[in-house]
Amino acid sequence: MLGRLSLLEGNFSEATRRLDEASRKVPRSAGVYLSLARAYFKAGELQRAKEQVQKALELKPGLCEALVFLARVQLRKQDYSAALATCHEVLERFPGDTEALMLGGVAHMERGETDEIWLFIQEGEEIK
Repeated sequence: MLGRLSLLEGNFSEATRRLDEASRKVPRSAGVYLSLARAYFKAGELQRAKEQVQKALELKPGLCEALVFLARVQLRKQDYSAALATCHEVLERFPGDTEALMLGGVAHMERGETDEIWLFIQEGEEIK
C-alpha cells in the first residue's frame, strides 16, 4: 500500500524499495510485481521494469494489464517488433483493447510504417 502511494506521489526510489519489500513478503502477487514494474519504469529502469512485469505474467499468464504494460516497456526500449507482437497477443485475447491498439500504432509509426497503422487498428478491432 505504501509502495503504491509512493509511486503515485512520484517518489520512485521509495516506491521501488517498498514494493520490492512487498514482493518478498507476498511473492505470489502479480499485482505487487506489476506495481514494482511501474515504479521501475517511472524511474527509467526499463530492464528491471521488464523483469518485474514478466514475473507478474508468470503468476498470471495472459493478464491483460500486464501484457499491455509489457508492450509499453518494449516500446520505450525501442524494441518495436516485440511491442507489436505483444500488442497482437493482447488483441487476440482482448479484441479492441484501446491501449494495445494505440501502442501498436505508435510502434508502426516509430518504424516508419505509416501505411500499416490503420491496417493494424482495423485488424485489432476485427479480431474475435
